[in-house]
Amino acid sequence: MALASLPEETLPLCLAGNLVGELADLQRQRAEAGPATSIGERSPAAVIDEQIGELAERMKAATVVFRLRAMDGKKWDTLYATLPTRGKDETDEVWQPRLFVWVAQMVSLTCVDPVMTPEQVGDLVDRLHGLAWARLSNKCWGLNQGEVEVPNLVSVSPEILLSSGTSEPPSTQVSASVNGKVVSRPKRQSTSTTSTTASSAA
Repeated sequence: MALASLPEETLPLCLAGNLVGELADLQRQRAEAGPATSIGERSPAAVIDEQIGELAERMKAATVVFRLRAMDGKKWDTLYATLPTRGKDETDEVWQPRLFVWVAQMVSLTCVDPVMTPEQVGDLVDRLHGLAWARLSNKCWGLNQGEVEVPNLVSVSPEILLSSGTSEPPSTQVSASVNGKVVSRPKRQSTSTTSTTASSAA
């Protein structure tokens, strides 16, 4: 009992999607940059490296560190039991918002700093770029569904401590696979936990 504790992780995310796009563009330019064309001229690569450094500082200022903690076994089992299953004839337009409600609740219960209600998670996603949301939701899933293991191979990186488990996360990212079918990021309609439970019971 004295050794038992819930898994915790921190996840730094740059929330400014426009800066993420700028970085990708600069990295593309850096890969294509050629040498200086005359003596005394700075090489294009050096100029771009400087721009990337400046952008990195701006991205750091727009980064929030999310502190995550796995739910205890009973709480996770209770929430997992309400994970909605897709109806046989249910369309993406109906299914994806139902799934989003559950995922938002999971993130809310896993994120201990900043503290967020499911409704606030939904509001955040409305302003968040897709990659950041995918990383946050998948990290919360893995923290609750994974198993803490001690690496036993020298080649295993020290930071890899969580196995992904046997189940795939109910990911809401683009090209996610749900019930064997590739779906796009769902549109949020409601983050009411009541609607989740009702849908699951049905």
